[in-house]
Amino acid sequence: MIHLLGDGLAGRLLARTLKQVGVEFVQYGDGCSNTPPVGFVHLFQGRTFHRDPIEVEAFARAIRFWRGVPWAREWEVERTVTPGDRLARSADTESVPAEWRPVKVAEDTYRYGPGFVVQARELTEAVPVEVVKARVDPGELKGTIIHATGLGIASLLPGYRWDTNPGRTVKAKASSLPDRLYLKAGCHLGIDPDGQGLTIGGRVSSKGEAKDDETRLASQILGVPVDFVSEWWGKRIANALDRWPLVGWLNEDTFVFAGFGGRAMFWLPYCCELASQSLDSRTNDAIPEKLRADRFRAD
Repeated sequence: MIHLLGDGLAGRLLARTLKQVGVEFVQYGDGCSNTPPVGFVHLFQGRTFHRDPIEVEAFARAIRFWRGVPWAREWEVERTVTPGDRLARSADTESVPAEWRPVKVAEDTYRYGPGFVVQARELTEAVPVEVVKARVDPGELKGTIIHATGLGIASLLPGYRWDTNPGRTVKAKASSLPDRLYLKAGCHLGIDPDGQGLTIGGRVSSKGEAKDDETRLASQILGVPVDFVSEWWGKRIANALDRWPLVGWLNEDTFVFAGFGGRAMFWLPYCCELASQSLDSRTNDAIPEKLRADRFRAD
């Protein structure tokens, strides 16, 4: 028997994949997961345009996935840089296919694509897998246990170093909507996939930051007033050493699927596929070493 622990974004998308390939499992969740309403997917998160080959492969899988679901909408991305900084200096990168490379359109502005705005909550709620609403003790379960437990992964792997950071998404409305996904001044700004309003994210240091900060930045970008509608707060966890996901077997009964941090929707289509292959073979052979859950073990 396979037991899938966790009903957040990672757990639900993995459940969707396992269901599609005919794997029998039981999914457990306590109903306390805090999936954001909307999220962003694009290739160049961080302060460099250089990408590892695994990220390139993952993004190719993400494109195929997000183009195939009704909860995502595709956009060109416009990103502002500081002329001469590390991000700007890396813009001529050859580490990604030519069609994805950033194109300079002004001294401080690059455009690239594709990018996606995703209705994450609707997607997870549409997964056709029943969740057993209960807190379970893994020690009482017999068989394979998949830990897709979000913040709870830190208790399973207490010897690892973890970064837990707050995330914030603001829903807003304006008389004029953007024609692309903007990344400016640390702010993600995009249109909701349903085309009805704005989603703003990316500027957060602690809960209690002024509500008008995101809307003020969005108003500067669009050139029209932007009105606050609602907000979402949540926490995400990533390993502190390389901030990449943890996927794979720790031992013959324990499988880890966690640590996606703020890039979950970028990594999950690729990692769900890897996890499915690894669970089928009962080995970590299908998983790149840079993503394996046991890569930080001292032994």
